[in-house]
Amino acid sequence: MRYRILSLMSPILLTAVTGCLTHSNCVTDDSSTVVQCGSQRLHVHVTVDPPETVTKQPEAAVEGQRLLAVDEQNKALLARVHELEAALQQKEQVLAQTNGQVQTASQEVVRAREELQRLKQNIGVLRDRLSASEKENLNTLQTIVSSLEEGTQPPSPTQGPAPPATPRR
Repeated sequence: MRYRILSLMSPILLTAVTGCLTHSNCVTDDSSTVVQCGSQRLHVHVTVDPPETVTKQPEAAVEGQRLLAVDEQNKALLARVHELEAALQQKEQVLAQTNGQVQTASQEVVRAREELQRLKQNIGVLRDRLSASEKENLNTLQTIVSSLEEGTQPPSPTQGPAPPATPRR
């Protein structure tokens, strides 16, 4: 989009041509000024025409109409700038909110990893306890089996008869 803006300042006729909001088609030279609003840039190219010594009535009327048209364009551009500023502010708010959510999620991931590491350590300790308990149970069972085997075998001939069992009171 290209706009031609005419405005009357003191005795000098100021002509400004502005470029697009994305500066792909803009041509910069020594008389250009870059205006930045948020992340949007507006290139303004200014050329100064010499003042006219004699202003004719029809030309003044045409210039007046041009001035009114430019004023309307200026108002439309200002409205667009405000609209873009509001959209930018809204996007920045959404970005800030999203950044907060990402930080919260990152903290939760760190806590979950720490909890997982702690649980892995607990599982290792419990596995070691279970292994030791199983070994102890196996030893106990082997002792019981060997005691039962000794108690059920007939006495050997070299040994005498087994003493009678005394009743418990």
